[in-house]
Order: sequence, then structure tokens, then C-alpha cells
Amino acid sequence: MESSKSPAGARIRAVKYKPDWSQIPVEQLRKAQVKFEIDNETIRKSNPWCTEEELENWRTSEGTLGNLNPDTYSKIVRVSPKGTEHCPELRKIVEESKCDFISFVELPAGTGYPPHRDVHRTCNINFIRPSTDGQKVSPLVIGSETFHLDRFIFDPKPMHYVPALSTERFTMMLTFTQESYESVVQRLEQNGWL
Repeated sequence: MESSKSPAGARIRAVKYKPDWSQIPVEQLRKAQVKFEIDNETIRKSNPWCTEEELENWRTSEGTLGNLNPDTYSKIVRVSPKGTEHCPELRKIVEESKCDFISFVELPAGTGYPPHRDVHRTCNINFIRPSTDGQKVSPLVIGSETFHLDRFIFDPKPMHYVPALSTERFTMMLTFTQESYESVVQRLEQNGWL
């Protein structure tokens, strides 16, 4: 995917930069992760198109909001830019991207994210760690279009989701809470990430 706009209007681009996962303390980050839970107000804002019945089905289905389903969940740990001081690879990523923070999100096998939009993020850069079992990691679906990218920048405001697959998905997500997608894209074009 080379263009900044897909035929469906999704704003997503492949990122050239490839992190050195061997230099990222994945096991240490896993130990620090907690179950990712979202309050009901944020759930409602993330899904303005849903009826109350659809929201209830979402809460009990696959994905991060399936808190009533004990077999599906996600885990997360957030790292501030200052928290990357002891890891040169993460420090470099923060300095070049200028992100507000990094989240490391684990979706276990059989778990996905149901359709939603991100209400607290203006832009994301995602790096998906290659699976340890050789299977392809879950794709990202924006609207009706499926993207099979392991590293990408995208606008998280339109509806998107991650389908559940039979392998784990471990994502390093660079998060921007104020800066626009367009502004981040422009900077990444200048520093060679795009």
C-alpha cells in the first residue's frame, strides 16, 4: 500500500522503518502488561453508529471489550518517551516519530478488536511483531477494506477492527493525541520513514 488514501477513503500508508525486535525487551514489557479495559462512556463514543443492543453484543464478543467473555481479552502497557531511556531502539523510535507515548498491546490467539474508532488518538503508527509460530498476524480492516501490513501509519478516526485469528498479535503502537495524521505523515516523509 503506497498511497495515502485507499479507494474506500481510509488514510493508511506502509512505513519503511523496520524496528529491530531483538533489541526491544518484549518479555519485560509482557510482564508489565495489564488487562485493557475501557469505560462505558468511551465505548459509546467509540461506536456512535451502534444501538444499545449492538454495544451489549460487542461487550460480550471477541476483542478488547469482550470483558464479559473470559476467553477473549487484550493486554497493554504504555511507555512514556522518558521510559525508553534504557532501550536505544525504543529511544530512536520515539525521537524520530515524536510520538506522545508507545503502547505495547497483546491480542492472544483467538482474540480480535471489534469495530470501533479511536476517540483519544489523532494518529497511530503500528509495528506488528512477526508471529513466533510462522503464521500471518491479523490484518487491519478499515471500513470494508482489509490491509495486510506489518508496519503502517493510519488515521484511527474511521471505523476499523482487527479480526480474530489463530495466532497471537503483539503490536507496538506509537500514539499521537494532538498532532494530525497529515502532520505526522509530512514529518515521516521528510525523515525517510515513508
